[in-house]
Amino acid sequence: MIYYAYIVIDDEESEDIYKVILNENLTSKMDRSSCKIYTRNGKLILKVYGKDETSFISTISSYLRWIKVYKEISSCIKK
Repeated sequence: MIYYAYIVIDDEESEDIYKVILNENLTSKMDRSSCKIYTRNGKLILKVYGKDETSFISTISSYLRWIKVYKEISSCIKK
């Protein structure tokens, strides 16, 4: 069974978030899951695929955690 998620993040910083997590995307080599990221119309799009439930959920969690960390750091810098 193949697991699939299409996640759309509509945020004013979508382009910046994309630039930051793109590096993680390019350097992460995963055998059981993958994530394609891009922006469209100011929104960040994540397409996550997984060969098994564990790797699928782990991949989604990793990307959401990277986005959360970016947002936390960004809000500290702006203050």
